[in-house]
Formats: sequence, C-alpha cells, structure tokens
Amino acid sequence: MRTSTLTPQQIIPRRILSSLIDGEITLTAAIRKSKMHKNTFFRSAAKMIKAGQAPDSLLDFKSISAIYDDLGNIYAPNIAGSSEREIEKLRGKLSDAQRRARDAEQRLESETALAQVIGEIASTVAEPPEWLMDWIPAMESSSVPVLMLTDWHLGEVVDPKTSYGYAYNVAIAEDRLRRTIERTVRLIRETMHGLKYPGIVCALGGDLISGAIHDELAETDELGIIKSVIKAKDLAIGAIKTLADEFGRVFVPCANGNHGRIFDKRARAKAYAERNADWLIYQLLIDYFKDDPHITIMAPKPANACSASRARASY
Repeated sequence: MRTSTLTPQQIIPRRILSSLIDGEITLTAAIRKSKMHKNTFFRSAAKMIKAGQAPDSLLDFKSISAIYDDLGNIYAPNIAGSSEREIEKLRGKLSDAQRRARDAEQRLESETALAQVIGEIASTVAEPPEWLMDWIPAMESSSVPVLMLTDWHLGEVVDPKTSYGYAYNVAIAEDRLRRTIERTVRLIRETMHGLKYPGIVCALGGDLISGAIHDELAETDELGIIKSVIKAKDLAIGAIKTLADEFGRVFVPCANGNHGRIFDKRARAKAYAERNADWLIYQLLIDYFKDDPHITIMAPKPANACSASRARASY
C-alpha cells in the first residue's frame, strides 16, 4: 500500500479538533477556523488519525472516515509530539522554501526568454544602409575627431498633432543619422584645414531603442523590441562603415542607457549590462566587425565595466 507524508501545512491545530470532538463547534465552524478548503480539512484530519496525531473519534464524521479507509501508511517526519508553535514554524519554513522555488522558476523563465530573444536577433542577417558622399582630399596635420551618437529611441513615434508640430519615427531617425554622418565628414573635411586623421572615435551613448519601458510607449511604438534592435544594429553598422571608409580606423566606445532595460521594469544592480538591449546591439556589432582590423568596439562587460573587443586602436 502506498505511503504518503503528513506535511506541516496539513496539521489541523489541536484546539480546533478538541472543540470539534467536544461538540463546542460544528464541523463547518472547524473548517472555517482552520482556513482550509473542506476537502483539504477532511483529508488532513484522516491523515492525522492515521499518523496517531488525532483521536479516532473523528471517524464518526463520515466525510473523514471515507478518506481514512482509502489511506495507506502515513509518514509524519518531525511532527510527532510537536507543539502548535513548532508546527507553525515548520509551516513558515515550508512556505519560505516554496516561495524561493517560485522565485527560482521565474528567474529561469526570464533567462530562457532572454536567450530566445538573443538567439532570434543574432540569427538575423545584417542589412546596413549604404550612404555615398562626395570625396574631398584630406589635409596633413594629425588629430583625432570624436563623434557622439546617442538616444536614437528607435521605434518611438511622436505625432506632430500632439507635440506642437514636432514629429519623430523610424524614417526620421534614419534620415537624421544619415545627415549627422554626412555633416560630420563634411565639417571635418571642409572647415578643419591642415589636419590629418589617423582615425575617428565614434561613441555610442545608449538608449538606441525606445524599449517600450512605459505603458504609453508600448502602445504607440512603431517597432517592437526585436525589430528595433535589428534596425539599430543595421544603422550603427552603416554609420561605422561610412566613417571607416573616410577615416581609415574607427574606435567605438559604448555605454548602456535606461531605455534598453527591456527585461526589467526597474533598473537592477546585478546582471544589468547583459539584460540591456544596448548591450545586445553592441555584441552584435562586435560580432559583425570581428574580422575587420580597422574597427574596434568597446562594450560594457556584464560586470558593467568596459573592455575593448580588440586592442588595435592606439591613436
């Protein structure tokens, strides 16, 4: 015959059982005082009788005796002779263990979802835009220009009807980036005479996607998170390749923004970097340019520090 366990959560307080046996309360009242479902109460009482933790007189109740007759052996670890206070402590420990198990299961689900998103994005073929510019001869003296690209908020939509004529969407974001790269090159070519550039620093400051971190953005964003990451990756590749064609070498230091926290509603201290969409975009850039000795990407480490993917940039 099968053996089952009498757990702390199934123990009915002795004062309730005593009052029930003495006729001071009804069976319905006993169930209510125990805060159990009635079927749980009947089964718990039957198991306690079987384990010698409750008197046989409870078998006068047919609902309890029917379950008792079907029970096998009952194992009651660390419960025999325990006081109600000790039993409550055991219940508390069991509740804590169950809570920790639920937390661990939720963390596993979150990490599994993160792995699925990364896998889907990483498998997407890059489609960087190609921007053509008029060639102007470089000057002679050495210097290193620095360009900062940040807060693209790709995917976000701003309706001019609700923002005093100001508009924003993915097409506008791409056009702005194209004009920024074009004017950076033109400014350096045409106005900074007498300089020769061994390379350029192009810093990526984060918040490259909207991220839908607010309910309003989740409702109005033009692109979802995955498509926003892919678009941001493609635009960044196009910008970096254009700068490399112009200046020879490109050093890209990177930082994460708050809009990239796509898996956490609030900022977190641990594992912040690798749960950030900006960090994911930077890893995709590192992978794309891994065989190009002229381009160095420096992305945040999982510990939130920075390290270069290669040490080829020494201006």
